[in-house]
Amino acid sequence: MRLRPEAGSAHAVRVGAIAAELGAAMGFDDAAQRRLQTAGRHHDCAMELYTQAAFARLSADVLGRPLTEPPRLVDPRTFAVLRAFVDPRWTTEENAREVEILRIADAIDNEREFEPYAEDEEEDSSEAAAGVAKLRCASRAELRRIAPRLPVFPAAAKRAVLALTRPEVDRDGIEEIASSDPVLAGALVSAANSALYSPRQEIRCLPRAVSHIGCDAAKMVLLAAVLRPVFAIAALRPQWRHAVEAADAARQLAAETGAVQPDEALLAALVHDIGVLAVSLANPAARLRCDRLIGAGCPRRAAEWLSCGFDHAEASAVILDGWKFPRAIIEGVRRHHAPERSDSELAALLYLVEFWTCSDEDIPSTARLTAAARRIGTTEGDIIEMKAERRLTALAPIWK
Repeated sequence: MRLRPEAGSAHAVRVGAIAAELGAAMGFDDAAQRRLQTAGRHHDCAMELYTQAAFARLSADVLGRPLTEPPRLVDPRTFAVLRAFVDPRWTTEENAREVEILRIADAIDNEREFEPYAEDEEEDSSEAAAGVAKLRCASRAELRRIAPRLPVFPAAAKRAVLALTRPEVDRDGIEEIASSDPVLAGALVSAANSALYSPRQEIRCLPRAVSHIGCDAAKMVLLAAVLRPVFAIAALRPQWRHAVEAADAARQLAAETGAVQPDEALLAALVHDIGVLAVSLANPAARLRCDRLIGAGCPRRAAEWLSCGFDHAEASAVILDGWKFPRAIIEGVRRHHAPERSDSELAALLYLVEFWTCSDEDIPSTARLTAAARRIGTTEGDIIEMKAERRLTALAPIWK
């Protein structure tokens, strides 16, 4: 077996999480589930290092003397599963089912790693497909069942969002939008009076507020004020901070590359993960399985797909479609984790924003990073360099 570097370690953690959950789905007891998780986390290591003789030789090379009592990395039953995984000749009646589960978990994660290169996004090997069927507690039909329970985006809020993201909106337009709602007016005046902008005298009217902080900052404050109530739902509160950081990054990257209109990028980034709400409304079995997979080390998107049959990107697109958002934003959000499956420059930009914000929602992919960079007219190297230089704008604290 190959001994992988850091990426392999992440693969092993995911295989362990999937194997344990498969064990649970097949009725294995807690001890067997823990054994499967441990076996998954060690399945890519060279088995020779687990033997006492090999460890003695290794310790002699490293320390100058052999250690006759090596630390026990895995218990004997787990070692038996690992050895049979490497060499089927060691398979016994006692460990056969656990070895099979470990193979299926490895196949499932290998399929997820191969996703950026696959011709058909639904195409899985028979081994992986059988395991996914065991794990799945819901399907895309669940989205239709959930739809009536999703919040309705107020018409006034939608009008404000669409008006604020028009490139031609000017100072008068911003003042008109802010004056249409006391909450929006209050957010704008509060931002203008914050320590960040330190006015010499207290600002009490909208014209002075817009003049003091500028049109771009005023638009961002108002967009955040319009959308933040949506994230007040318990399931989405942890997503607000990421949404704010992503919006800040999206606007910067759009302005830097010119591939997408900056205000459109900002709006898309604010709502790109709204589908987490739909996942939280899935049936209890799917939610619990998803949470366990994430807790054991699976990225969010893989955990959602395995347990629910859809991920938060697809769910976000469904929600935004129900809210009658522009088609370009819906498509960009739908494909923000798989930009190679769309011609959308916005999808590519949002993928790069996830990279910029160090999101761990999906398995990293150099192929996707390179393709997304090319789609918006830049290079992987430039994106990495810009990421290193990027800083949250001074406005970000106001959004929170």
